[in-house]
Amino acid sequence: MKRWRRVTGMLLAVSALAGGPCLAQSLSVRADYWYPVNGEPDAERPGFAIEILRAIFQPLGIAVDYRLSSWSRSLEMAHIGQIDCVVGAYAGDAPDLLYPATAMAVDDTAMYVVAGNNWRYQGLSSLDGLTVGAIADYSYGEQMDAYLAGRFGDPLLQYLHGKHPLQRNVQKLLAGRVDVLLESPLVMEAILGGSPHAGKLVEAGRMNLRQRIYVACSPARDTSAQILTLFDQGMEKLHREGELHRIMMRYGLAPAVYEWSSLVAP
Repeated sequence: MKRWRRVTGMLLAVSALAGGPCLAQSLSVRADYWYPVNGEPDAERPGFAIEILRAIFQPLGIAVDYRLSSWSRSLEMAHIGQIDCVVGAYAGDAPDLLYPATAMAVDDTAMYVVAGNNWRYQGLSSLDGLTVGAIADYSYGEQMDAYLAGRFGDPLLQYLHGKHPLQRNVQKLLAGRVDVLLESPLVMEAILGGSPHAGKLVEAGRMNLRQRIYVACSPARDTSAQILTLFDQGMEKLHREGELHRIMMRYGLAPAVYEWSSLVAP
């Protein structure tokens, strides 16, 4: 019975988009560790983005092959077609990738300092002269990205690569090696919650520009358009049936993070 259901699901997935290339029986997804968006692949809670992808594609007979890699490497693999998609992308991360109409969540960019540091964000110029920690090839919103690009080559602007760059940036901030850390408040709150570092770092301001978090797929694979169509259809179904809410609640996320009108807004 299980085998029959799997094959039937695959046939439905393909027939729903008849005339296009056949989808494989697995969807290859890569990203660096960015919990609660995406975490350890085999964890009970692998991240809400991974649970969303599994809830959409596994009933169609398409397994989600999710593994960790550096963000830079993940983007490159998607760009050249070695994988299907990356997860946890802002549109500014990789404009050459293909994006669905529906986001997974909405977020912002915040600044963090060590508790006791009275510096507070008062516009981009307030970062001048500070050592800023960021992650290579991340987008922090159009305005912040432009500001960082204007400081290209500045030794006070420090980028990290690798699979777990946020955790290493937190250590750098605590050690006084950077003054300010740029990060998603959604992610930072999850990282700090219940950790030994809770209370040692404080938010020092936000950009207050809502950023949408997406799955983004390879422009070099001829199945990407089908994948994104199935994703948009699946997200609408998860929302309609309440499953999206149930997934997000597992991660303690506020409804504002996944308000449907924000996910589908142009």
